[in-house]
Amino acid sequence: MLEQIPGYVCLLTTDYRFAYVNREFLLRFGDPKDSSCHDFFHRRQMPCDDCRVIDVLVERRSQQWEWTGPDGKTYTIFNYPFTDYDGSFRILELGIDITDRKKAEEELSASREKLRLLYSHLQSAVEAEKKNIAREIHDEFGTVLTALNIDLAWLEKKMSEEQDTLKERIRKDIELVNSAIKVIQRISAELRPGVLDYLGFPAAIEWLVKDFGQRTGITVELSFNVRDFDLPMEHSIALFRILQEALNNVARHAGASKINVSLAEVDHVLILTITDDGRGIRDEDLATLTSFGILGMKERVDFLGGNLEIQGAVGVGTRVTVKIPVSHRGVGT
Repeated sequence: MLEQIPGYVCLLTTDYRFAYVNREFLLRFGDPKDSSCHDFFHRRQMPCDDCRVIDVLVERRSQQWEWTGPDGKTYTIFNYPFTDYDGSFRILELGIDITDRKKAEEELSASREKLRLLYSHLQSAVEAEKKNIAREIHDEFGTVLTALNIDLAWLEKKMSEEQDTLKERIRKDIELVNSAIKVIQRISAELRPGVLDYLGFPAAIEWLVKDFGQRTGITVELSFNVRDFDLPMEHSIALFRILQEALNNVARHAGASKINVSLAEVDHVLILTITDDGRGIRDEDLATLTSFGILGMKERVDFLGGNLEIQGAVGVGTRVTVKIPVSHRGVGT
């Protein structure tokens, strides 16, 4: 049976000598004859420093570890305490070649890292484009509409009292222009709030929470447990967009009447928590592939080396917790 196992097998004595090796061992490494494993593999007089065989000898329990053999292959090693037919203690070692699997894992990890970098690049490009579009909308359309509003107001003043019909029409046009200006301000602010660039992250969060509460009628309480902010812009944008997405999800799906948003820093980890009293997110909601908002939140957090946790209880509400490490000084509880 040991000769047919798809891996090498050997029996080691308590002084690390080979009592038995199977055919796979011979094919991979050759015949060790009466040598010790550390002498045969590494030409050492003493056992290797990282060898786990001694743990089996001392603790009399199995061990599992990885080892790179002299053939350059990577093996998963299983060592078991074993009693031979004559009653003597042995270590039964099984080595499984995992070189191809490790290579595949490394390639997969590298591919994921490239995807994360690509995602970050795309997010940066999107944010830059949003900023440009917001500025163009605000500057170009806003300027034109403001000028039009001024001209209509001037025209209204130039009309005589007898032109009531035309004056009323102009007043309505002024109201329409004012409404259009507010729409432009709202759209440009949603694309890229100027307060984030000019006043910083805390002011942007306060603006976002206040604006959300006014638009939806949902009560939002905001609390800060941070002395100072000196976040890189990529951290500020990521946290802002995560909070924005979380609030929008509550408005669309939760049916909540109250939201608590807190921001704190503990041991150089920035913690953003969003809690609502809605219907509570379900596990199947988190697992669905169409939850692109949640996937986007997770990707932003992963790229910054953080952690995203979403917990929900039916009829109780949902809690979103974001933890992002911050290496800079000046942020503390």
